Amino acid sequence: MQPPHVTPKKHFGQNFLVDSWCVEKIISAMEVGLEDCLLEIGPGLGALTLPLIDRFGENLKLAMVEVDPELVIFLKRKILDGKSFRILQKDFLKVTVGDLSVLFNLSKEKFRVFGNLPYNISSQILFKLLELRSLVVDQHLMLQKEVVDRIVAKTSTSQYGRLSVMLQAFYSVEKLLDFGPESFEPKPQVRSSLLRMVPQYSRSQKLKDFDTFSRIVSASFSMRRKMVRNSLSKYLVGEDFERADLISSVRPQDISPEKYITLSNIVFQKQIS
Repeated sequence: MQPPHVTPKKHFGQNFLVDSWCVEKIISAMEVGLEDCLLEIGPGLGALTLPLIDRFGENLKLAMVEVDPELVIFLKRKILDGKSFRILQKDFLKVTVGDLSVLFNLSKEKFRVFGNLPYNISSQILFKLLELRSLVVDQHLMLQKEVVDRIVAKTSTSQYGRLSVMLQAFYSVEKLLDFGPESFEPKPQVRSSLLRMVPQYSRSQKLKDFDTFSRIVSASFSMRRKMVRNSLSKYLVGEDFERADLISSVRPQDISPEKYITLSNIVFQKQIS
């Protein structure tokens, strides 16, 4: 599958998907319809792109963002070949709403995101997508298994932490499948997982200020083993925890995303009053 003139670049964190079974499982999990607008992050050699185009033809509403100029040339020549699909050569972390408005009619449609994300910047991409969540229907992303396990971790478990809270506050998250290193070229030293993320507005709409929320969550888990009355003493006093229906001796990993939203709203209200 990998042409001799396209070499994986370490500085881009490239591990190309080469397992056809894995590809089929990902596409099946996405349940793509012709009415969907799709945005692929890092199409690479087109492992997911080609089967989707083969299945739906030019009726497929597909756009791609790829940072590697060599891969953009490869995709345009070997896969797109004059077809109407759009590809933007840009670092996804620098993509703007203006860029996306060129790819999609944002006044009328939201888009679905999918991709095999580079391990070295996967968390940054997740937080970039968090900024764009109002434009997104759902996300199907291949990530390092360890990262996915942290994202979907339940309250009061060892893997539950800042990443769990920050993303579960805004999405319903579900790990769908695990894949071994042999599904990629070059083979990474870790396993990968497919993660489904669906924005949940009923929960996030209760949040009054994102920056305060992020600051409270970060402060809590910066002293994971301490009681929150110590880690959050700069922001909250005993009666504040009572208002949130929490005991002040609780530890960060025992607080749900909903309760973190409540605590951050209390802090924000104190700041503006």
